[in-house]
Amino acid sequence: MAEHENISVKTRYMEALFKLCELKPLNKVTVSDILRETGTARQTFYNNFRDINDLISYVFIYHFEKNLDVFNTREGSLKSLEFAREHRALFSQLPHHTGQNCYRDTHMRTLKRGYYKLVFQTEEPPEDDPRKAFIDAYVYGCTDIFLEWCASNMTSPPDEVVVDVYYGTRPDFLPPYVPLCTMTNEI
Repeated sequence: MAEHENISVKTRYMEALFKLCELKPLNKVTVSDILRETGTARQTFYNNFRDINDLISYVFIYHFEKNLDVFNTREGSLKSLEFAREHRALFSQLPHHTGQNCYRDTHMRTLKRGYYKLVFQTEEPPEDDPRKAFIDAYVYGCTDIFLEWCASNMTSPPDEVVVDVYYGTRPDFLPPYVPLCTMTNEI
């Protein structure tokens, strides 16, 4: 029951974030705003997230978990872009989200950690293994093209090109299917 309640609370926080981003700039959204919107206690928020940036990062994890069955497919990638479009108020601000633990850095750290665990069975791969550099380049490229797409009002490059980059630049040693536990804290 507690796990279900946590998911429900996390979803409420995420929905509040979406709503607040329609009303004000992302960098002006505070934990207090989220608490007012959800009617929850500060400690409840901090039981689930370290800070507002952790909540922003959770949006990606939430979408990944909800769409795991298609996430690793072209259809799933297009569905992810549609999810971003549905929540344009948040996603269009992500390219401008700067500072400590900004979306770009947190997202790249999450992806790299997940791919490192998948390939090396550790979050700290050997620096001299060229696969680490390929993973890093892939993550940087995919993240930056996504943020460029968000910054362009979600029109350029076209959706199909964004998805082609995701699939056309994936290093051969990465499996086509990424298990949920590699992108979350389940390992």
